[in-house]
Amino acid sequence: MILIGNIILTELPVCIVAGCGPGLGASLCKKYHSHGYHVVAVGRHKPTLLNITKGMENVTICICDLTVLSSVKELVRTVVQSLGVPSILIYNAGQGLKGSVLEASRDDFDLCYSTNVLGLFNISQELIPYMKSENQGCILVSGATASLRGSADFAAFCAAKSAQRSLVQSLCRAHSTDNIHIAYIIIDGIIDSKRTREYFQNKPDQFFIKPEKICESYFYLTKQHPSCWTQELDLRTSGEEF
Repeated sequence: MILIGNIILTELPVCIVAGCGPGLGASLCKKYHSHGYHVVAVGRHKPTLLNITKGMENVTICICDLTVLSSVKELVRTVVQSLGVPSILIYNAGQGLKGSVLEASRDDFDLCYSTNVLGLFNISQELIPYMKSENQGCILVSGATASLRGSADFAAFCAAKSAQRSLVQSLCRAHSTDNIHIAYIIIDGIIDSKRTREYFQNKPDQFFIKPEKICESYFYLTKQHPSCWTQELDLRTSGEEF
């Protein structure tokens, strides 16, 4: 686990974005940074994190494998001691591999499960006690269509995402009374990015979900009043069949 950037105690609210890539993760970092949060951008690739946070003040980047408990323990401990207890955790780390049950390997299954489920378990287990001590917090988790139904061609991914959804429900039922808002966002569609545009070259603009618009829903959830919390939210384009 490596921390780079501003790691001094701040009066700004702290938001951890775990799973920062060039798509939704980058947009989430920019969204919360623009609203006055000190953002802790967590990922596995230093060049990607540096590019995402280029020109941003009040940001810390962390190279961390969320599936390794010792690294997660160090991440949470260092952030709490250096910046203060985060008020928001966004778990956006994910791993999706194509393959039916007969095509996927055991390694494929382990990778999907460890990234989507074990990583969330690790960081939740380490961070929630600190949130409880503050009597407040918010945990948002990025889901997918696979969270709701199995696909013949994405067996390992679907199994992992449905398990992740159940874990979020367990966390919510256990910790809502601790004033910790825990919500699952099911993104039912293809997020607009350079990679998805290259893969779906013949699709019209309205086929893609704009990541900056997804972020508006995330930010709305973090500002909900405790008398009216959303536990699960699904997002899709107007033309998406479901």
